Amino acid sequence: TTVLGIAGIVLSLPAWFYFLRGAVRLYRLIASGKPDPGHIPRINRPVRRLITLIKETVFHTELMRKPVVAVAHWCVMVGFLIGSSVWFEAYIQTFNPHVWTDFLTMQLAKILPASPVLVSIFALIKLLTGMVWLLVVGNQLHWGVAWHRFLAFFKIFLQRNPDGAPALGKLPTIDLDETVGVGTAQDVPWTMLLDAATCTECGRCQEQCPAWNTNKPLSPKKFITDVRDAAIDNASTMYDGVDVLKLVGTAVTGDELWSCTNCGACVEQCPVDIEHIDHVANLRRFQVLAESDFPSELTGMFKNLEAKG
Repeated sequence: TTVLGIAGIVLSLPAWFYFLRGAVRLYRLIASGKPDPGHIPRINRPVRRLITLIKETVFHTELMRKPVVAVAHWCVMVGFLIGSSVWFEAYIQTFNPHVWTDFLTMQLAKILPASPVLVSIFALIKLLTGMVWLLVVGNQLHWGVAWHRFLAFFKIFLQRNPDGAPALGKLPTIDLDETVGVGTAQDVPWTMLLDAATCTECGRCQEQCPAWNTNKPLSPKKFITDVRDAAIDNASTMYDGVDVLKLVGTAVTGDELWSCTNCGACVEQCPVDIEHIDHVANLRRFQVLAESDFPSELTGMFKNLEAKG
């Protein structure tokens, strides 16, 4: 069984390499983002933030608007955690088939021949089967459904409000001497990148969006995932500080951007506290202040503001 144990370690190394490489690439992508334009503190009141993280994770408070879905997701989460621990057992079982094991594996062993080598073989199969997941996810950074299992903890802890209140109300004020908003891939703040990478693609934001439900081009889910895909696909330019990708017109269309009503339904519904409104506002700021590109309906209002304040 020692040979099987060593084989398990050696054969699993490529999968761990690709998974950890993917995690490092995501970290580098998020870390390459600019500071939050609103300079909102993200690590103040750490105890309060930790309590919010535990509450939202353990009790699924952000999902309880749909109790059946909340219970189902809680079962999936717990199943993933238990399944992961059972899977990690395989490393031990390949070396020592006599070690204590979980209840399910114990019952399966009773119907098989009493052979320590056979137990180690099955453990090796279990181990390598699980490695397929690591291998695939490590190469698919666009899969928010998979990566939110790891990123959601950071997103919830670093959200705008330490008590978990939705990121609504007054928009954060930006310093125009530092930034005029978000226009290119290099302008994207780390908070936007973290939000985009964490999106679970559940569609709750889209389901409640008045723009989407009145056949406007905006989908809050698609807005976030399109920003994510553009950032990942152009990650190398962001690392190097090269301005090559304008977000509006490539990742997001102007019609999508200006269809948002700022009602906040998407922020209210998001189970991982993504701050859609802040990101829409920062893109709009750049379009107005840097590009002078905005719907013609706003021209009169801007002229009145310029003339009368």
